[in-house]
Amino acid sequence: MTLSDANADYAKRMSVENTVIPFGKYARQTLGDIPASYIQWLSGQANLFDDLREAIDQYTSTEHFRRRLVWRSSHRTL
Repeated sequence: MTLSDANADYAKRMSVENTVIPFGKYARQTLGDIPASYIQWLSGQANLFDDLREAIDQYTSTEHFRRRLVWRSSHRTL
């Protein structure tokens, strides 16, 4: 990953990481503050608001989110 790729990934992540979940267990919390496993589950739900679905799709496509999933799975096995 080049520096410009890293900067683009960071900018994209920051713009969607502050999206607030308006319902459910993590209501009023941002995507960056809730567990990656919940975001992954949420992304598979059919009845999401369009803007929330777009934010989740953008966030789950970032390298940061993929690392959160790897970190979680590696620490769960310890």
